[in-house]
Amino acid sequence: MACFLRHDRWCRKKSGRVKVRRDRRLPRDDLDVDTFAFEILHRGAQEDTFPRKNSAEAWFEFRNAGRYELFEQSFLLPDDEVLTVLTIPEDGLG
Repeated sequence: MACFLRHDRWCRKKSGRVKVRRDRRLPRDDLDVDTFAFEILHRGAQEDTFPRKNSAEAWFEFRNAGRYELFEQSFLLPDDEVLTVLTIPEDGLG
């Protein structure tokens, strides 16, 4: 699924356009050491070649975040920046 979340919050599947459910939860202000993005940025790990499962608690701070999982895929950009795609299950994060 390819997503453009800047303004319109729509994704595309082979079957067509899908509206992304808005969520008030924002990612953490810090980059948690348990994220693969942290590994790439601070420990020189290789970019992800596929999405990997991680705890939502690594990316979000809300009660019971550790009960949920998401998929994370991170890419190294120029100037020591990392782009991360978070895929949240269709049933959301609680």
